[in-house]
Amino acid sequence: MTSENKVLILDSTGKDWTDRHLQGLGIDVFAVYRFMPLPLRVLRRIIFNGNLPGKSLWYSNWKKQLKRYDMIIIFSAILGNEIFSWIRKQGYQGRLIFYYRDCVNAPYLKAFAKPEAIRSVASNVELWTFDPKDAKVYSMTYNPQFYFRQPELKIPIQYDIVFVGSTNGRLMQLLKWKHLFQKMGLKVYFHIKKHRFEKIPEEYKDEVT
Repeated sequence: MTSENKVLILDSTGKDWTDRHLQGLGIDVFAVYRFMPLPLRVLRRIIFNGNLPGKSLWYSNWKKQLKRYDMIIIFSAILGNEIFSWIRKQGYQGRLIFYYRDCVNAPYLKAFAKPEAIRSVASNVELWTFDPKDAKVYSMTYNPQFYFRQPELKIPIQYDIVFVGSTNGRLMQLLKWKHLFQKMGLKVYFHIKKHRFEKIPEEYKDEVT
């Protein structure tokens, strides 16, 4: 990928795990919104929830260099879907992709992030998903979940089955599998992290971190 063919990735935090693995590939990573102290974040939330004007003022510096990129990929970490129409109104003609790394029916996925809501504000947005069922139901492009290769670690194998991930509305299903595997005599390690928008019943709080 050359400097004339660059990709912009927008997510919630910007230059973190994604950026570290994309060095030298002609890919830039930015947070969607500028970092700011808590009082201003509260104000920003009020503006977006009230659908007030001036939302683009909260975008980070990527908004000043759209012409550098042939493709923009936005992950599911946005406050509103106006970002798609705003990008197009700036004259951007490249590919604009919204990649779902959560299922469309996830309980914490906001209404404005649903496929029909995004298509209602900008028809020329490609919707991608890791979920083959969602791809079929919502006519989205299927793209399998991705990961970055890590240096090979020579460590002894201690478990037959390992799960590390968020509850994502599936705690009961994860616990069902965990207990089933344990009954089968398998050595299991489940590190289940509570999703920040999810409430965990009191009797299962010891199962999550």
